[in-house]
Amino acid sequence: MSRTNQTIALALGLLATPLVVQAQQGNLALEEVTVTAERRESSLQDVPVAVSAFDENEIERRQAFNVKDVVNSVPNLVGVNNVGQGTATTVFLRGVGTTESIVTVDTAMGFYLDDVYIARQGVNNFSLYDVERVEVLRGPQGTLYGRNTNAGAINVITTKPQDETYFTGELSFGEFDRLNIKGMANVAVQDNLFFRINALSQTGDGYIDNLTLNKEVNDRDFLGWRAGLRWLPTDDVEVIFTADGSESDENGVYGVNFFPQPPANIFSVVSPVDNTNKSETDGVALTVNWDLNDNLSLQSITSLRNNYQRWT
Repeated sequence: MSRTNQTIALALGLLATPLVVQAQQGNLALEEVTVTAERRESSLQDVPVAVSAFDENEIERRQAFNVKDVVNSVPNLVGVNNVGQGTATTVFLRGVGTTESIVTVDTAMGFYLDDVYIARQGVNNFSLYDVERVEVLRGPQGTLYGRNTNAGAINVITTKPQDETYFTGELSFGEFDRLNIKGMANVAVQDNLFFRINALSQTGDGYIDNLTLNKEVNDRDFLGWRAGLRWLPTDDVEVIFTADGSESDENGVYGVNFFPQPPANIFSVVSPVDNTNKSETDGVALTVNWDLNDNLSLQSITSLRNNYQRWT
């Protein structure tokens, strides 16, 4: 390039720079993301922990319908459904994880719902509806999150009841008779008492042809709900009571067999096993947050959860 062309290119670059900066300042500014990776609310940029966070808008933009969809967007994290179990997610973070979904086996990756530990892997693939954010912490996280977090921790934080009354709903359908119905209602009962409830239904036929059994597999039948009551007795005290439940009944999740020869396409499997997976989970939790002063706060979490799974 001649000296004249270099001068012209430099001049055009200087003229374009303010426009780019202005566009970045006007449209591409990032909002502050608040996380609780250290068991307290902090800005994501100020937390000295390797954490990936996804707020409600980011979850919707990535079309993440469940936890497995989110983990596929996190570096160093691999997540797949266990064979035959659509409600179970096997995750490996930085090469550390657990493959088995056995009732007596603890996982290397901790799953939490509003800071309540989900003890078994069979029901950890939460549907992400009416969720405030999802935090993925790289391990080990034993200091703040206790045992079974050598690989890290995944914390799903649901949306608290808000101080206004509004309703939302969503209906979607697609191929293989897929039908998703979502609904949420938030009610301000009093000036300091708020109620929120949501429900989610997902149904659909199978999309994998089992050539051995001559039937379609990998169908979907899920129903879940969640309700919360938030009370603010004083400016410094917050009391939240939540209850949730869900059940899933599906015809397994089949992998593709490549031996002795690969199938005609990825939507075909050769398996003599007719897998069925039925799982149920429900629980209640009481969370009390008390700000003693500007530098000290107390949090108490009391919960009871019940998990059930039958896999054949």
